[in-house]
Amino acid sequence: MRKLLAVVLIIITFVFFSTGFWEDDQYAIYYMNGEIVLGIKIGDSPDFHQRIDHKVIDATSNEKYVIAKQELQGSDNYNYYYIDKIKDDIYLDPDEITKGPFSKKQFVELSKKLDFPLIPDGF
Repeated sequence: MRKLLAVVLIIITFVFFSTGFWEDDQYAIYYMNGEIVLGIKIGDSPDFHQRIDHKVIDATSNEKYVIAKQELQGSDNYNYYYIDKIKDDIYLDPDEITKGPFSKKQFVELSKKLDFPLIPDGF
């Protein structure tokens, strides 16, 4: 039983980390202290300034916006966020620049008004 559990954990870890996290030129989904968050890169360093809390499961961007989907623990629901890349700065706190959380319905309405990136299927 222990061997089977070890094999399952190895497979899950491999699948999880081999799929990679989303990243663009300034932002990335990354793993920090047991949490999966979205942040802005700090220069050329490997450091980030966190923008969206655990558990970010998807993101996309264009030249104006980053949009992200966050899984709600213990629920089939999701929160949606956006960040105005033009106004963002590494010295801002997340609550100064990150907009959300929004429901799926609210987010779809916002996407009609703002120039969000193309939202992938299943987002």
